[in-house]
Amino acid sequence: MKILGIETSCDETGICIIETEDNSSNPKILFADEPTANLDTVSSEIVFKLFKKLNKELKQTILVVTHEPEDKKYVDRVIWLKDGLIENEE
Repeated sequence: MKILGIETSCDETGICIIETEDNSSNPKILFADEPTANLDTVSSEIVFKLFKKLNKELKQTILVVTHEPEDKKYVDRVIWLKDGLIENEE
């Protein structure tokens, strides 16, 4: 589906890829708000491996918001927030 110059495609697992018309851009930061909230563990691992690849190969910073404590095994840095303030950092 294409809306406002943005192409979206989803596969049978519910994983969606969003592309803009300007594929030459390489954003420095990718924001992901609960990207694995409704996924099974295998699909969640695929998403986090993709994030790791983007980080290593394209030098992108990936900012992930999640309520799943076990997701921290996939990332290099964890910042815990409480009431809008940094509570802890790992």
